[in-house]
Amino acid sequence: MVAPEQRLSWQYHHRRAEIWRVVQGPVGVATSEDDEQGVVKSYQAGERIVIRQGERHRLVGQQGWGILAEIW
Repeated sequence: MVAPEQRLSWQYHHRRAEIWRVVQGPVGVATSEDDEQGVVKSYQAGERIVIRQGERHRLVGQQGWGILAEIW
């Protein structure tokens, strides 16, 4: 979950990728190949987001609460 107008930590994972499904949105997601944050892209409820292994990423709140499910 991410609160409106807030953001989660800038992170990446050496050993795994992630797949997210937006449960409630919209939510923003910023990704990058390096430590410079890229553009925040908006995703709506039902959309799937794939974060590659080693890709930097952050979840960004927009107008309302954003809720994601991480798929294993």
